[in-house]
Amino acid sequence: MSRSLPIILLILIVTGANAQQQPVLSQYMFHNHYFNPAYTGSALYDFSLIHRAQWSGYEDYTGGKGAPVTQAFTATLNLDSTGHGLGLTLSRDKTGLLNTFRAGISYAYRVPMTKKSTLAVGVRGGIESRSVDGSGYIVRHPDDPYIRAGDQRESKPDITLGVWLDHEKYYVGVSSGSLVTRPDYKTLGTQNEENFMVTAGYHFILSGLLKLTPSAQVITNTDRTLVQGGMMLLYDDFLWAGLYYRHEESASMLAGFSFLEKKFRLGYAFDYIVRNKALKTGTSHEIMLQYQVGTLSRARRTK
Repeated sequence: MSRSLPIILLILIVTGANAQQQPVLSQYMFHNHYFNPAYTGSALYDFSLIHRAQWSGYEDYTGGKGAPVTQAFTATLNLDSTGHGLGLTLSRDKTGLLNTFRAGISYAYRVPMTKKSTLAVGVRGGIESRSVDGSGYIVRHPDDPYIRAGDQRESKPDITLGVWLDHEKYYVGVSSGSLVTRPDYKTLGTQNEENFMVTAGYHFILSGLLKLTPSAQVITNTDRTLVQGGMMLLYDDFLWAGLYYRHEESASMLAGFSFLEKKFRLGYAFDYIVRNKALKTGTSHEIMLQYQVGTLSRARRTK
């Protein structure tokens, strides 16, 4: 592969989309299993905690409860260093009065393609539950029969399929839940958005200890598209820092370090809103804690 091709693709992707939707993580490159079940089992053990608070300090009619918050826990393991992997994903997204909880179990199987690459396919099955806190409504007529007080909840099955190609110099992943038709949430009056996701990255070895990794992520459905991408500089798999851009939304600065024999990672992302500032507060914050043992993925070994 040409060394210039990944950069050209990254520039074309980052300049080609125009919207935002969930799920959104600035440190997406460390949480591939969260987005793609085919990444399951890329390490012997991998446990991650994520907390993201968007639009810090945002206040609305609900008394300051409207800013989006995302929390997630993921766990994956490889079965005896074979091609089989199992994983667990738990996540909670809160935007205003709407809460979305997802729980899923994933399975992946990987096969070697060449001496430098592997191909994995995976599936995640689980449940998605949405609820609305009716106590937060501000209504003109409290006796209106169409206004439901208290919590309203509805659940649906959730299935995601994925493919992941790993090479010692690059990686590409595709995942989608759109292959399984799910009805809308009629009780809550919310639509069921089925996302299609693509993630890609390339590793440049600048020296024995210094590496540069440009990457990009695209999340899209029938009417909205989110694109984010940028570059990260890593030193000896111990320290990293990066600059990223989410199209027509925000610019991000990432930094982190590993400790305890590089088995633990602590990372932080700071987002600065660059568009529609009048509707949002200017900053978002994201923190992650990750524990990983025995990385098997070729792409992750070069990070």
